[in-house]
Amino acid sequence: MNEPSQQSEQPSVEPVEFTDTEEISFESLAAPHEERSHYVTLPGGRRLLRAAVWFGGLLTALLLWQLFPVGEVAQQLLKLSTAEQSTGANSAAYYLSVDLPWTRVAVDGQPLSQRSVLAFTAPLQLLRGSHLISWQAPPFREQSCTISVPPSLQDTCLTSTALLHGRQSIQVLWLRDRLSDLPPSAQQALLATLRAAWQPAAWSTTLEPGERYIDLNQLGYVGVVRPGQPLRATLRLELMLDLSGRHTSYLACQSGTPDGETGDCPIREENCLQLCTLPAWQWQPSSAGALAPLNGWHVVALATFAWDIIRQDGQPIALRQPLGLYSFAPETIPLAFNVIWTGSHWQAQLLTGPALSSTLFLDGQQVTLDPACVDAQHSFPSFDQTLVGSVQQVHFFSSANPAEGCLMTFKVKGETAAFLERCGLLLALNPVAQRLQPYWPVANATEQALAARLSHLPGWDWWPWLPQ
Repeated sequence: MNEPSQQSEQPSVEPVEFTDTEEISFESLAAPHEERSHYVTLPGGRRLLRAAVWFGGLLTALLLWQLFPVGEVAQQLLKLSTAEQSTGANSAAYYLSVDLPWTRVAVDGQPLSQRSVLAFTAPLQLLRGSHLISWQAPPFREQSCTISVPPSLQDTCLTSTALLHGRQSIQVLWLRDRLSDLPPSAQQALLATLRAAWQPAAWSTTLEPGERYIDLNQLGYVGVVRPGQPLRATLRLELMLDLSGRHTSYLACQSGTPDGETGDCPIREENCLQLCTLPAWQWQPSSAGALAPLNGWHVVALATFAWDIIRQDGQPIALRQPLGLYSFAPETIPLAFNVIWTGSHWQAQLLTGPALSSTLFLDGQQVTLDPACVDAQHSFPSFDQTLVGSVQQVHFFSSANPAEGCLMTFKVKGETAAFLERCGLLLALNPVAQRLQPYWPVANATEQALAARLSHLPGWDWWPWLPQ
């Protein structure tokens, strides 16, 4: 997530709602009380009057500078700038955004027991004055910050303005926990648990004779191979995690190459090489068929993918093949995890297929991807835009095993086009798809049966016109 500023008047974020299915998206809004500059031409006399007023203001500022320390001058300016807010402001309401649902919060030393406040369904009411907010989510260290009503320059708590459910303007108080707030032993245990969440057997599929897979040979040529015997295809995952501190700037969280040095930051300005957090109130799976609610710590980590093609006897045929024709260069993909602390150890679930239920957009940036559907989503710009330019929604269907593939469907002039992403290739499933991509392979009976099975699983929607 972003690092909100310590002022409450910040660009807000708003979930974008749709008529049929909701895609979780946030967009910047104008800050409340934001003033815009207006420039007009003044007659000569009024120019002199304005210059005199400006000069008088400068003299007043110099006088204040001599009479008060710099800090006091800043406080007076702050009081002037918040005069409209502070009129009759004997209290303020803040929604508490915690990263981990088991976080314990105290206000001025008193434990907060209001479930509605901790669940982000009701705000915390603070009276006039300065307050100490402390929080801890074991095994993270305890942290604290100060916040005042009305706001003060000495405040250390992070706040921002947001729209809740796209309707209600709220003030959010962010209580963040980062990987660096964990003891070293707990850090290493967490990273080991995240890596163990990927199981090769659960990310493998059998390629039947007559099916196809992508093959990049040593000379750099890409081919399509049709095996004459059953083969094992495994989607290999490698998490891109860095605790060395070498990647600590804004560039460190940018995805696009395996070293994380170029591209767009998945989640605002957080360093996702050291994990990014999705607060529960911004994690809103939209699939009607999604699994039970996920009540853990929602984490995004960066990973790279490659295909390993192996014979049934274990003999490798083609290792570390590209993810697909439209995801050819190695790139970091944001993956979502649900993490729980049992009191003694970590548990982590890698969210794919129905468990993921929807990709997530924050500030117009896509911050989670279904690993089964990456190449299908990346392929969409290759379509003739004169034919698909009117497409409003693209539907994706995948199972808990990303190696099986991804079904992609969308309507063009009232007809449904269907494609299957399978082992690095995109296959046309019906005549409409063939007309749109006449040079793509056509699915055989085995691949058609797989697509039919995927179509009965909960899917998720993507809007091509959203910024990428």
